[in-house]
Amino acid sequence: MLAVVDWLRTSLLAGRAWPSALLEAAGRWPLPQEEVDGVRYQYLLLGEAFDWLNLASRLLLEVDGLVPADEKEALLFQSRLPQEVSEVEFRNLLGPDKYRAHLNYFYGVVVEEALLLAVEEAIRKES
Repeated sequence: MLAVVDWLRTSLLAGRAWPSALLEAAGRWPLPQEEVDGVRYQYLLLGEAFDWLNLASRLLLEVDGLVPADEKEALLFQSRLPQEVSEVEFRNLLGPDKYRAHLNYFYGVVVEEALLLAVEEAIRKES
């Protein structure tokens, strides 16, 4: 874990673009979960769904000040990277296993939440 954080910090200090460095660090991350300063981070849900934004949040805390605050906030609150990262690059940086787990998270959690909200809204309109 510390090796990945050190690698990320070194990459950023060397001038690497933070989005690609962050994604590669997420791909290198070995832990499915951890507790840091009393906060529990769960990155891999049920062994198959990877919440990469939760890990990104954790990693960005470790390199505070090396990523522009507005870009960090856009990622953490709007799930938006500051530059275009193609799906192929995203997959290559995360690696095949974590990318597949990311898709499991996206379709199994994010899309399901959106569907539930849409159904709730439709029911609310009918009442």
